[in-house]
Amino acid sequence: MRFYAGVQTSFNNLTINNNSENSQAFGVGFGISVSPSFVGKAQGNLYFDFDVSLLFTGDKDYKGQGFDLNFNNNSYRFSLGLEYLFNKKGTIKPFLGIGYGYTLDYYKGNIGNAAFKDSKQNYFFLPKVGTLFQISNGDYFGLTFSYITEYENNLSFYFNDTLRPLVIKNDFVVVGLSYNF
Repeated sequence: MRFYAGVQTSFNNLTINNNSENSQAFGVGFGISVSPSFVGKAQGNLYFDFDVSLLFTGDKDYKGQGFDLNFNNNSYRFSLGLEYLFNKKGTIKPFLGIGYGYTLDYYKGNIGNAAFKDSKQNYFFLPKVGTLFQISNGDYFGLTFSYITEYENNLSFYFNDTLRPLVIKNDFVVVGLSYNF
């Protein structure tokens, strides 16, 4: 069993009302990985993990919408997954993994003079690849690259009897640095 905590950054590809935009978020993550004895000879190679991450963006102006759009997005994510570590006795342990997760996204911003605040929930797949580097007996420094598959948040709302369309499709590349103990 190992615990881990670290920092993350994500590079977000957003499709807002069919216009592509990019943004970046920063945050923290922590979790636990376990390689139980019932996996037999794969113990030490095959891990089950539970991960929590919190990612935050600052206010950003989005262009090309045909109207003024500014918002920030905070995401709270939980995922369960599997990781397979190669070279289990080595000081450098590359790994491949897959997870399934849940996200709660909070949006706050403005479309023109109309303010909005909304939250949406979604599920995602999380393929990942990374490496653990041994820094002391049993402790590791980790570098992880993961991809959160696309999901959609429909934040459209009425303001002064006018529909303000706001459909955001998200997909993310997340880079994480962690300390595993």
